[in-house]
Amino acid sequence: MHGGFQGGPGGPGGYGGGGPPMGTPPPGYRPSGPHPMSVGADGYGTYEFNELESSVLAKTAARAKQWGVISAVIGGLQMVSSCGMVSSTKLGLLLPMGIVSLVVGVTFMGVASSLEAAARTRGNDIPHLMGAMQKLATAFQVQIICNIIGVVLFAAAMVVLFLAAIAEAAR
Repeated sequence: MHGGFQGGPGGPGGYGGGGPPMGTPPPGYRPSGPHPMSVGADGYGTYEFNELESSVLAKTAARAKQWGVISAVIGGLQMVSSCGMVSSTKLGLLLPMGIVSLVVGVTFMGVASSLEAAARTRGNDIPHLMGAMQKLATAFQVQIICNIIGVVLFAAAMVVLFLAAIAEAAR
């Protein structure tokens, strides 16, 4: 045969047999330090975030905190405004929406604190990040459930107001 790689004992062109699988280090290779992604006692990796990665986490934490504070303030204002339902029953519709916004806000502030811990600490970045991801998943679930409950309560309040308006018109 002329020129080119003729393969090893496993066949032509390097297919089959003839050496270690692709991606394995050469014989005698010894890494110089610990693997950058080894597994810790808690089952999570022990990767350490660099400055850029930590800044992304810190920015995300700040945004989660902003959203949490905004949502909690809006919820609080809606709940306070619903106290006016004594004079106008229509303001009672703000109570369920206020509760939803307040719960969502508090949950996102918890997400922010976990993300901040992952950004500023050293040595436990992956466990902190996984904790933040679990809180974020919980925050989304709380938001989904609260919004469903909020829509149901809003619909129930609308029915009550509608029935009250009919009763008042019948007098």
